Amino acid sequence: MSSVALIVRDLGSQKARSLSLLMDAFELSMAAVKNAVASNSPVVTKKLFDRKDPQFPSRLANLLDELSAINCEWTAVELVNGQSYEPSGKFYEITAERLRKMVAAREESIAQQRHLGEMEAGEE
Repeated sequence: MSSVALIVRDLGSQKARSLSLLMDAFELSMAAVKNAVASNSPVVTKKLFDRKDPQFPSRLANLLDELSAINCEWTAVELVNGQSYEPSGKFYEITAERLRKMVAAREESIAQQRHLGEMEAGEE
């Protein structure tokens, strides 16, 4: 299962707003966010699609839009097969739009699987 790492490179001109958005979205302390930004480390690394938090990808897409709107510089990358984020590594970058497309594709896949399951159950 893939994960996403959110790296914030610059909090932008509205630092307090950027901090607030990140702290609220991930339940982090101000110090944790500031340390991650200063060290070029992920503010958060989390499973992208998790049954325990099925709304996470949609919330993340909205957060990315909000951060962009206030000129906060961020990069979100997909980590697969247990990868860890390395600043010099090559990763698939995730934009808010790509994330929304991933959510839509996943929802469509789940709907198709349900439909096939219902069809198979009806054949028995």
